[in-house]
This record gives sequence, structure tokens and C-alpha cells, in this order.
Amino acid sequence: MAKRASSRPTARGAARPAADRRAATVARPQANPSRAQRTEAAEEPQATRQQERATANPPHDSGSAATAPHDPSSQRRTAESRSGAPEEPVCPFSVEQQAEGAKRLVLPAALASALRLNRFIQNKGYRRFLDNLLKEAGSPTDPLEVMMIELLALCYLRAAEVHGRAGQATELEAVAQYNGAAVRLTAEFRKTLLALKVYRGH
Repeated sequence: MAKRASSRPTARGAARPAADRRAATVARPQANPSRAQRTEAAEEPQATRQQERATANPPHDSGSAATAPHDPSSQRRTAESRSGAPEEPVCPFSVEQQAEGAKRLVLPAALASALRLNRFIQNKGYRRFLDNLLKEAGSPTDPLEVMMIELLALCYLRAAEVHGRAGQATELEAVAQYNGAAVRLTAEFRKTLLALKVYRGH
């Protein structure tokens, strides 16, 4: 009986250190982090401090700022962008050149856009057509008379174009709409022609 009692504590004492060793083995990686983890933990605060210093003190190029010319237009565009106002596009032409362009180029461009015959007639072709028409109409010098003659040309060409669309339409409703538009354009042509005669004093 005495031998059995003395052998039990010995077995328990041998089993307990084995369990302690297993627990220590499991807990060891948590107590001792790897070298890569220690390196990342050391580098993270350093990168954060560098980013904070760069944000607080942005790089300044004193040489370029000292030699940069003063540009009032750039300051105005910056102020407009901050205020939300639309920026005005920069035009490379003078005011006189712009006025001459409105006189000579707008109507030919409108004809080219409306008739869509760019493969055959371009803006310069329409401008030459209008100039020849004005010459054949007596080369008027009154600007209002010139405008009325050019409007007659616009109405004439548009009426012909709408008549062509009516002939190509396949649905009855579209044909009726195109024909109606062509009739209205023809009526406007007649009214403008009568107004031109009255303006000329005929």
C-alpha cells in the first residue's frame, strides 16, 4: 500500500512539467515577435513622422519663383477658378479681326453646318457664292441690303435642302413635316424679297 501511494505523486509530477512546456512553446511566438515584425513596427512611426514633416513644410523653389515673370492673366484665371466663375477663352485675334470674321465667316459656316455638303462645298465655296450673288445684285454697299440678300440666299438653299429631305423620307408623317417646312421657307423667301424691293425704293 505504501508503494502505490508513493508512485502516484511521481507520475503527476512528471506530467505537470510536460504540460507547462507545451504551454510555453505555444506562447513563445507571441512573447518574442519575429525580426520582420520588429522592423515594420520600427519603420511605421518613422514614415509617419516623415509624412507629417513633408505636409507641414512643402518644398519651395525659390529660384523659379524669383525668375518667373508676372502674369496678370494667370492671376485673374486663378481668381475666377476659385470664385467659380467660368473662364473666358483666350482668342488669338484682335477685336477688328473678330468683327471681320463675323461679317465674312459666320454665314458661310452656318450654311455648311445646315446643308451638310462638306464633301462637295466647303466654307470658302459658300463665301464665294455669296460674294458672286452680291456682285450680280448690283454690289450694294448698304450693310442692311447686303444682309437681306444673304438671308435670301440662306432661305433659298435651306428650302432646297428640306425639299430633298422630303423626297428621301420613307414615312408619310416625315414627308408631310418636311414639305410643310419647305413651304414656310419659300413663303419667308417671298416676304424677304418683297421687303428688299421696298427697302430699295422700287
